[in-house]
Amino acid sequence: MDALIGLLADCSDGVSHWGTGGWIWMGLMMLAGVVLIVALVYALIKGFQSSGTGTYHAAPWHRETPLEIAQRRYAAGEITAEEFERIRKDLGG
Repeated sequence: MDALIGLLADCSDGVSHWGTGGWIWMGLMMLAGVVLIVALVYALIKGFQSSGTGTYHAAPWHRETPLEIAQRRYAAGEITAEEFERIRKDLGG
């Protein structure tokens, strides 16, 4: 065992064969890792912010009433004024 340790010690001069270039690569890999983590966090934040339909609702548990649905459809031009009035009268609003 001592002979093997002595042989390995003789083969190595104590300096990496990369010279100082290893430090540069290590720094670049660390920088790439940090950039990757920042990009993932940014993508997650943007994904959660735009995961809706583009319409902001103050209370996500709020459901539209039938009259609100009719008003939205009328405003979007999906139903005519006559249809809106009929729906409003049917709903008692």
